[in-house]
Amino acid sequence: PPPPPPPLPRYCSGDAHAGISTRDYNDLKGEPVVQVGAKNVQTTLDWITSQTDFWAQGGLTDLVISGASAGSIGAQVWADPILTQFKTSLPYQRAAVIPDSYAGVFPDGSQGPTMIDFGICDSPVLDNSPELVDICTGGSLTLQDMAGAAMAHNRGVPFAYIQSKMDIVQEVYYDAIALTMEHEISIIDDAEFFGSVNDVFAGYLAAGNDNALTYMVDSPMHTYTLLPIVYHATSNGAFGGGDQMSMLDWVGQFPLQKNETASSVCEGDVKEKGDRPKHYTRYCAEEVENSYTQQ
Repeated sequence: PPPPPPPLPRYCSGDAHAGISTRDYNDLKGEPVVQVGAKNVQTTLDWITSQTDFWAQGGLTDLVISGASAGSIGAQVWADPILTQFKTSLPYQRAAVIPDSYAGVFPDGSQGPTMIDFGICDSPVLDNSPELVDICTGGSLTLQDMAGAAMAHNRGVPFAYIQSKMDIVQEVYYDAIALTMEHEISIIDDAEFFGSVNDVFAGYLAAGNDNALTYMVDSPMHTYTLLPIVYHATSNGAFGGGDQMSMLDWVGQFPLQKNETASSVCEGDVKEKGDRPKHYTRYCAEEVENSYTQQ
């Protein structure tokens, strides 16, 4: 039989593909609003592993978990459960996680309450990380906690992030969350945003997750992999230029072959985070530079 089509869970739940929550308000039909992004993804995974007629012909060689925008968050929080489930139900030879355009820069203190609000504490995305459940119920769980745990549990899988240095959509969401949750106007500028992005990725590496890689683009563009612009983008900008490896070639490396090495890509002078410019983004953080060799 022909292979099943690539699975693409639609995003209609507003919970970054991870929540299980019933709201205290109704929809236009008078029914309580429910968010079941986690159930949608789990149903998709169960369908994939049930296609035994196809997988019996040779199994799964490469597994790539990817998503753009909110799907980037979904790819990060589902990476560990998917990799674990497939190890037993649909073994793979090589794997990679490629989150596109959501590093997770949010106002201080906003992530934990949002996790509780979405029902993440009871979601299957935490099934492999019981230590994170207490953090979640305590109101302080972050996307970085979940992604970091996934990297630590899967050292043999590269997490290859695509990220614009001044992603306009992520910046607008930051501003909106600050206004709605903290009731104050807090506008994040490009330099502050990129500095915080570097803090996120440097944090993963500082924690010993050498499987964290980044492709930084000097652009305000939000998402690449679902758009034709992926064929043109480089670290110099969304429309190309510069001397670095193109985004398409960089993404095309993954999953890596044994003993193959991939490196993070960034355009600009390399500076320590403490010496980062306050008013522009044409630089690269030394603490985010990394290379990873597939074992």
